[in-house]
Amino acid sequence: MGEGERELACVTRKFFVAWHAMILGLLEEAKGGGSLKEDADVSALSHLIISSIEGALILYRVLAEPEPLEKTRDALKLVISLHRAEGEEQQRENVPERTRTKSQFREAPHDT
Repeated sequence: MGEGERELACVTRKFFVAWHAMILGLLEEAKGGGSLKEDADVSALSHLIISSIEGALILYRVLAEPEPLEKTRDALKLVISLHRAEGEEQQRENVPERTRTKSQFREAPHDT
């Protein structure tokens, strides 16, 4: 492995470690706040989220259609819902997605 390849591997590794830490922190916050079950494996969920998104991005590029992204989004919502604490699902169902507060619905900032 050449110097440039080692440097790219290092930067890539740091990116994925930071991404995992960010998602893990959000999931731990949700678990600590009672939104996720106490026995939810937030580290495994974080890895699953990253792996699923990365896989969907590869399929999106190869197939040149959004279906893999949409199906992955839906599957991740289902998996996460299985780890929600009792009563949390009902609370979220009663809040329209457009009107959720940041604490209820986190989303990436949109370019304007």
